[in-house]
Amino acid sequence: MLAALGRFAVRPLGDTFAALAVPYLAFKARLLEGSRGLRLCASVALRQVYFTAVEPLPVFAFMAVLIAAVLLLIASALMEPQGLAPLLPALMAPAIVREVIPLLVGLVFVARTGTAVTTEIGTLRITHELDALEVAGINVDAFVVLPRVLGLTVAGGSLTLLTGLFGLVGGAAMASLSPLAARVVTVPSLVDALRLDALAMTAVKGATFGFLVACVACRHGLAVRKSSREIAVAGARATLQATVACFVIDALYTLSSFAT
Repeated sequence: MLAALGRFAVRPLGDTFAALAVPYLAFKARLLEGSRGLRLCASVALRQVYFTAVEPLPVFAFMAVLIAAVLLLIASALMEPQGLAPLLPALMAPAIVREVIPLLVGLVFVARTGTAVTTEIGTLRITHELDALEVAGINVDAFVVLPRVLGLTVAGGSLTLLTGLFGLVGGAAMASLSPLAARVVTVPSLVDALRLDALAMTAVKGATFGFLVACVACRHGLAVRKSSREIAVAGARATLQATVACFVIDALYTLSSFAT
């Protein structure tokens, strides 16, 4: 029993170090490669940014607007009878942009992009395409892993920031159409209450979520070895670990902001 408890306690640490070793090995391989293949890596990273941030932006923006509108309606219904309506913009603007939207984007990010990356790399492993690249002298860490880590990091930060802004403005506009919140919720008051540090934290959170999802997804995709059945298992494990990582990092960021 003690041995089982010890393995249960140590396993998350092992998973964390294994995931963090992915970007280390990728950046190390890139340095060793020098300028060889930089244009190819940039092209793959840009395609990853397009798939991750540009293509699904309307869907993310739509979800953010609906969630922000619901939160603003609930807040106005609770705060106005208590005479707290003047505090609503200062309370809800950073809460929506800095806390709610980044976590929402991170979770959808895990389900959509993380699963896709794990499946893609796992399929490359099963079909021996990664082995063929290695035989041809192409470093997999530098040309396959690193572009996805960089692409998901950039895409996570930009997508989260844009989604937060769309959600705040669109949600305020939608909530202001309701007679319940028309006197309390206005777009200018919410935008004025949004500070630059909240926007910076939103972008940093999104970039961190993207980085973590890329590390976990690449790690489990590369771990696929023998059969296509392992791809589904690797996807499930990557989704679970990346989801837990997003919650933990979000909590750490929030606690650190209150501590300062």
